[in-house]
Amino acid sequence: MAHRVLFVCAMNVCRSPLMAFTFADALLADADGAEWSVIARGTNVTRRDPMCEVSASLISSSAAGASFAESHASAPIAVTQLGSQDAIFVATRAERSRVAQLNPSVRSRTFTVREAVLLGERAVASGEIDAVLRNRPPNQRLRLGGYPALLNSRRGSVHLPAPRKGLPFFGGPPSDPLDIRDVHLEGGRTHLNTLKELQGDVRLLRGQISDFLKARVASV
Repeated sequence: MAHRVLFVCAMNVCRSPLMAFTFADALLADADGAEWSVIARGTNVTRRDPMCEVSASLISSSAAGASFAESHASAPIAVTQLGSQDAIFVATRAERSRVAQLNPSVRSRTFTVREAVLLGERAVASGEIDAVLRNRPPNQRLRLGGYPALLNSRRGSVHLPAPRKGLPFFGGPPSDPLDIRDVHLEGGRTHLNTLKELQGDVRLLRGQISDFLKARVASV
């Protein structure tokens, strides 16, 4: 059975399609032989829009990236598809909350990308893998080899950075380091640099998942 991964942002034109392609592209480089389903959706999609030009420019140097960018059209989350996803990675806590509202049962396997990277930084101990196996619900397969369960078990025990306060004279909201905020309308260097950082975070995430899956195979 394929590993099923869903990436989510608000409008599904900028961050989530870039996350999905970057993750899938890293899978090809890793060549682990597993079957994967990698899709992107949005929480606030009301019409079919093309991929953001800035986001598309970061993947269009390859034929696969150019084809993906040209064919992408934004699509909303289907509530019925959430339960089948092994792991759900979102841009911000707002999308994480929205996903949990739509289907509370997926809360334990839904993370912001940066939250997942921070929770997965520490090397996996054999005892953690044993705990994931012991706590697996009866007659249920381990989703993504148990990686979402591992990350969820680390919630509360791994220090995560606190939100930074907004500057009063700018009147902006607090900035949360776990969020990849929507800079689609800001344009310029901020937009491009934020998306480049996002690609780096997704590649880190894929590397951490790969390391875990290899450790799982070695522990069997």
